[in-house]
Amino acid sequence: MIPIVFSSDDYYVPYMGVMMQSIMENAVSDEEYRFYVLQKNISSENREALKTQIGTYPHFSIDFINVAEYIKDYNFFVANRDNITIETYFRLLIPDLFKDQEKIIYLDGDMICLTSISELYHYELGNNLLASSRDILGACVYYSPNAHTQRTYRREILKLSNPDNYFIAGMLLINNREFRKRFTVKQLLDFAVSREWQWHDQDVLNVLCDGKTLLLSMAWDFTQDDVTYLPEYLRKEYVEAQKEPKIIHFASQSRKPWENAVNVPYFELFWKYAARTPFLVTIISRMEEKHLIGLPYKERILYDIKNKNIGLKFLLTCLKARLWG
Repeated sequence: MIPIVFSSDDYYVPYMGVMMQSIMENAVSDEEYRFYVLQKNISSENREALKTQIGTYPHFSIDFINVAEYIKDYNFFVANRDNITIETYFRLLIPDLFKDQEKIIYLDGDMICLTSISELYHYELGNNLLASSRDILGACVYYSPNAHTQRTYRREILKLSNPDNYFIAGMLLINNREFRKRFTVKQLLDFAVSREWQWHDQDVLNVLCDGKTLLLSMAWDFTQDDVTYLPEYLRKEYVEAQKEPKIIHFASQSRKPWENAVNVPYFELFWKYAARTPFLVTIISRMEEKHLIGLPYKERILYDIKNKNIGLKFLLTCLKARLWG
């Protein structure tokens, strides 16, 4: 059985549901999979909707784990940006929550998966604490001409042995056995609240796992960005990943298909999977409330159909989703 962990608050469930749909549709059927959702406030209505959605795929199941008791004595820092919530820290509980699992996949909810997730699970971790891929968004910021503060932060605060190896925490293959050898859950949480980390638990994991991380292709957590200022070897890695991304990560607020109605790379793939979840109406309704749906989105859809050969099936999906405003 392949365990796949998410963490979410009640509001984010619809987008996480899209990611789950993409995983299920692309999974190989000779494996068994189980979703675990770390949460403290997901409504019974949303839990039932997810159970119904997952229940249509015989090789998948889902469980919800309330972690409120674990975190009740901790006050996690959350920066006022990108709708970050304390749920981001829940992944630090994974080694303790899943003691019977040798390794486990953690994924953010603002993604879509384009390959069988079993391929990720079967990487050999050796003595590494986890596997992930380089944070391409962070690297683009790090190497931009005016990013002196970011460079200083990684070198002098995080004190990473190689700042270029700073990884993204949205996609993790965690070596539970090795983590439990090195850290207790109390040590992890105490370290997490020891300072106001600029990038939250992602900084925490990068510091604790420095030199003990297996770096995978950027294709496993691919985010479209301007790579002009990257060193040549990082730019080549990015271009290679772009040819065949395995997981698309809508990491920045301006690049989420449900938050920005135009110029979002891979937005048509998000809607392909969103249209087959029980959360489609919720996602569309929220966009309507924010006045995000209208002519620009119509033009974007028509452009993609014309230039990416999406075809009639996607057009009908858009009609079903009421994207024509």
